[in-house]
Amino acid sequence: MIRPTLTTLEDAKFVGLKTLIRRPGDAENDLRPIPALWQQLNALFATIESRQGAERYALITGDLPTDRQTEAYYYALVRVHRFSTTLRPPFISVDLSGRRVAKFRHRGPPNTIAMTAIQALQIWLPQSNATIAENSELFIYPADYDRSNPDGEFDYALFVK
Repeated sequence: MIRPTLTTLEDAKFVGLKTLIRRPGDAENDLRPIPALWQQLNALFATIESRQGAERYALITGDLPTDRQTEAYYYALVRVHRFSTTLRPPFISVDLSGRRVAKFRHRGPPNTIAMTAIQALQIWLPQSNATIAENSELFIYPADYDRSNPDGEFDYALFVK
């Protein structure tokens, strides 16, 4: 059984971009806008004030199978020390400070994340004392993560209580 690292996110402020990946009435997520979202964020990376670290973060809201919502959003994010007073659209800010997460290590490209998510949601979660705190998933990509490397690793996190 996979074992997560349980931790509380301290001073977890992020800025980035978001896109709608599922609309009401859609059966499946439309993931096609995601690469362009990352390209847009990477092009604007130098303009982001007070960046913290070189990791990239993705947040998906509304898509957990146990509470699938009519809309789902994908956020491409970078961590910052503080929110800039000059933050303007298309940038958005997200504060996840104080949230408790169960982080699981995923090995492989992002399109294979379902294997790790199924183990986390269907095996680990029922056997743990934890419950899902919110319908969101956090992906933490190290600075050197190569999505084309079949042995690449990143963290997949569930918000728990």
